[in-house]
Amino acid sequence: MTDKLKKTLTEYKKKVDFAMKEYFENLSWAKNDPIIKDYYHDLTKFMLTGGKRLRPVAMMIAYSGLDGKRDIINAALSIELLHNASLIEDDIIDGDETRRGKPTLQRIFKDKFLESNNEIKYDEKIFNSESSRISVSNAILMVNILFASGAKLLSEFDPEKAAKCLDIYNEAFIGMSEGQLLDVEYEKWDDVLEEEYLDMSEKKTAHLISAALEISAILADANKTQIQALKKYATNISLAFQIQDDLIDIDEKAKKGRPIGSDIISGKQTLLIIKALAFSSRWNQRKITKVLGNSSASKKELEIAIQTIKKSGSVEYCQQLAENKIADAKKGLLKANLNEQSQEFFLDLADYCLERIN
Repeated sequence: MTDKLKKTLTEYKKKVDFAMKEYFENLSWAKNDPIIKDYYHDLTKFMLTGGKRLRPVAMMIAYSGLDGKRDIINAALSIELLHNASLIEDDIIDGDETRRGKPTLQRIFKDKFLESNNEIKYDEKIFNSESSRISVSNAILMVNILFASGAKLLSEFDPEKAAKCLDIYNEAFIGMSEGQLLDVEYEKWDDVLEEEYLDMSEKKTAHLISAALEISAILADANKTQIQALKKYATNISLAFQIQDDLIDIDEKAKKGRPIGSDIISGKQTLLIIKALAFSSRWNQRKITKVLGNSSASKKELEIAIQTIKKSGSVEYCQQLAENKIADAKKGLLKANLNEQSQEFFLDLADYCLERIN
C-alpha cells in the first residue's frame, strides 16, 4: 500500500467511524432506553474494531471525483452498515468467535450473558445452551437493525435519487445473500467449477462495492457510461481481492487473523482449491481432500495438503487471474472520467487489492 493511499484511507476512515458512532449514540430510542443503548454500545464497539472502510471511502472519493458537491457521509455510512450486517451473518454461519483478532458480535453477547447468568444446557434441535441461543438471536436482530438503518439513511436524499439508490442497496443485499447461500452449498460439493466460484464471489464480494460506486455516481448525476465503468471496475478489483484472500490462507507470512489453512479445514471451495484439484493427479487429490473440511486433520496432514496445493500450479494460476482482473479494472476506469486525484486513488486501490498480504 502506498503512503498516499494509506493516508487517504486513514483520513476518510476517521470520518466514517465518527459518523457511525454518532449515529447510534443519537438515536432517540437509544437515549431513552438504557437496555437498547447498551446493545448499541456493543454493536458500535464491534464495528469500530479494525477494518479499513474501503467501501464507504471509495464511495465518497468516487463522488468527489465525479464533481459531486454535497456531503454524502450518510450514504457512505449506509454501505458500511450493510457491510457490517453481512460480516455478522458470516460469523454466525461460519461459527467464528473472532474477527480481526477480536471477539465477534455473538461472542461479545455470549460473554456478557455469562457474566451475569449461569449457563443452561439443553437438548434442542438448533441450540444446546442458553448462552448460544441468546447471543446468536441478538446478533441476528442487530443485522436487522443495521440493514434497516442503512436503508433509512439513503431515504434522506432527493426522492427520485433515493428510490434508485434504495433499489441498488436492496439488490446488493439480495446478491450478497445469494452468494452466501452458494458459498455454503459449495462446501458440500467436490466438483465446483471456476465459473461457479467466480459467480458466487461476484455476488458475495463484488455486489456491495459495485453498489457503493453506483450509488455515488447516481448522487453525482453521472452518465450511464461512467456508471458502468465504475461497476465494472468494482467487480474486477473485488474478484482480485477475493482471489488474493484465497491465497493468503496458505501464506505463512500473512496476518489473516485465523490459523494458516483455516479455509481448507473448514471445507471452503476457494479458487485455489478448485484449481489445485483440477491440476493434480488422483494421488495428490487425495492428499488435499483428506484434509478438506476435516476439522480432525493433523497438523502434518494439513502441511502436506498445503505443499501439494503449492506444487500443483494453482497458486500461479490464481495470481495470474488476479493480475488480469486488475489490468481490466485499470483499463476500464478511464471511461469513468474521474478527476485526477480520484483516479489516482482508484488506481492505487487496485494495486493494493493485488499486493495485500493482510
